Amino acid sequence: MYAKCGEINDSKNVFLSIVYPDLVSWNSLISGCAQHGDGNEAIELFEKMMESTVEPDHTTYLAVISACSRAGHVERGLQFFHQIKGRGSQISAVTEHYASVVDLLGRAGHLDDAESFVKSMLVKPGVSVYRALLSACQVHGNVGMAKRAAKSLFELCPNDSGTHILLSNVFAADGSWQHAHLIRKEMMHKRVRKEPGWSWIDSPFA
Repeated sequence: MYAKCGEINDSKNVFLSIVYPDLVSWNSLISGCAQHGDGNEAIELFEKMMESTVEPDHTTYLAVISACSRAGHVERGLQFFHQIKGRGSQISAVTEHYASVVDLLGRAGHLDDAESFVKSMLVKPGVSVYRALLSACQVHGNVGMAKRAAKSLFELCPNDSGTHILLSNVFAADGSWQHAHLIRKEMMHKRVRKEPGWSWIDSPFA
């Protein structure tokens, strides 16, 4: 509970008071550290967990890869992802793990690697995977790749407002205001409503 609220120190104290922390306790603290900007701490906790008798699960790996992404530890994040494969039938990588790796590569600016990773996936890429790629394209201004990622997203969810807004913002940041306005008109035509939490880049000519 404390970790989810961002009170990491309180969460650590509670954790340390547990004689034999179980998987839920480890996952809670690792996830809390990852989500609240202490990626290095999350990685250290994961390594301590691996030295214990508690076995990691899907949530554990999702949290530690996310921690690597936020801390900029690309190679470590990739190593953790490959650990999942190495565990055989115990754990299998799911869409969320792949999306985390795309985010890991994308945040670091390795967009070509991120796109190649998506193409090499053993499972069909889902919305979260392409969304991570599109978000990275917005951050780093890669219009061509953004269009490809958005195309795949529209095939999966034609009326998703987040995809429309992200793509519009990519065009806007590039100065392609005509394309950005076309995306907004398309949303109006399809009656796609902007969901809370998404914001436009407004045109200076409006």
